[in-house]
Amino acid sequence: YNSTNKLGYSARVALRHQQHNKWVRGAQDLQRCFPNTNQFDFSEANNNEFADIWKMQHQLLGGDERVEANSPFHEINSIDEKEIVSGLQSFVSEASKHHAMVYNAASKRNVSLPFLFSAQFQNLPLEDRFHEEIRQFFRFNESSCC
Repeated sequence: YNSTNKLGYSARVALRHQQHNKWVRGAQDLQRCFPNTNQFDFSEANNNEFADIWKMQHQLLGGDERVEANSPFHEINSIDEKEIVSGLQSFVSEASKHHAMVYNAASKRNVSLPFLFSAQFQNLPLEDRFHEEIRQFFRFNESSCC
C-alpha cells in the first residue's frame, strides 16, 4: 500500500501476518468486507529475505537482530503520544543520515533502510487526528458481508 502523508512523506506498507489459521481467515474476511484492503499483500514481509533485511537494519542501527524483537524506533508502538513522536523523530533523524533501498527478491519490492516496524495497526493516541481518513479507508461492503 502506497501513501503520501499530508506532510509530504511517502510511505509504503508491507505487512507481515501471523501464522495461525484464525489470523489468516481474519485477513480474508477483512479483504472481503473492506474493499480498500484488497490492495494489501498480507504476506509481503513473511519471507527469509525480509528476515535478512531486518538483520541489516539492526546491524546498521544496533539492537536485537531477532525478527520482531524490539526494533529501532520501537517507541512508535507505545500508547503514549510523546513516545510515538519521539520514535518518529528518531526515525527521521536516522533516515536523513542512512538511507538505502534493499531489494526483497521474495516479494519483488524494495524496502527502505531504515524502516519502521509496527507491532500493531493503530495507535490510540493518534486516532483522533486520523479518524476521518481511517473511517473512509475502512468503508464496509455490506453486500459481501451481510
